[in-house]
Amino acid sequence: MSNYRVSNLDRITFNPRIMAGKACIRGMRVPVFLIINLVANGKPFEEILEEYPYLELDDIKQSLQYADSLNKRQPLQSVRGLCADIKVDITDEDITEARKEMWDDFKLI
Repeated sequence: MSNYRVSNLDRITFNPRIMAGKACIRGMRVPVFLIINLVANGKPFEEILEEYPYLELDDIKQSLQYADSLNKRQPLQSVRGLCADIKVDITDEDITEARKEMWDDFKLI
């Protein structure tokens, strides 16, 4: 099964077999919400890159851009937009559940 990508964020991928389909970095088992939590809790980019040597600065930048893009749209529109980007059909029930999970991911530690 291949990774799906958001059209303008080539480092953010979705694969149902990796982290249950959550947004990840370049198909690795590194969820975007991990990066967002680290940055939100004040960890400098340099420290993140030292602790996760397989990451690159552009991975962090695109994680922040992805979170920003979710913040700029209404939550339900974000989920519908992402599903359209990766050409996945979704029901209203799926959207409601995904919305709950999406915001749970961004809770601070």
